[in-house]
Amino acid sequence: MERLQSTDELFIRAFARVHAIAAGVASSIVFGFGVFSATAILVLKGGNEIGPNLILLAQYFPGYSVTWPGSLIGGAYGLVFGFIGGWSLAFLRNLAVTVYLHAVRLWANLSAEHFLDRFDS
Repeated sequence: MERLQSTDELFIRAFARVHAIAAGVASSIVFGFGVFSATAILVLKGGNEIGPNLILLAQYFPGYSVTWPGSLIGGAYGLVFGFIGGWSLAFLRNLAVTVYLHAVRLWANLSAEHFLDRFDS
């Protein structure tokens, strides 16, 4: 039988902070491996025209091409931009939760004071 959790424990679990560096590292691994593997699959597939859509990444990643060296360059860019994106999302989520919780606490404190003032007469 599971032990019932208190309300405080539930709130702590629901509003737990996301570790920004861990989110950045996880995102960088996924994004870096994704760009590398997509390029590697197209290089292995071969053909007359290799990766007409994926070559558009060269617009954003200087030095990238749909070749083996380009897959390494794209993977490195993926690591960097994946980390920045994951860290930013975790940071913004933590910031939004913090602002929300402070606003709720402020509203609760103000409501409690006004509630008690109503019964003074």
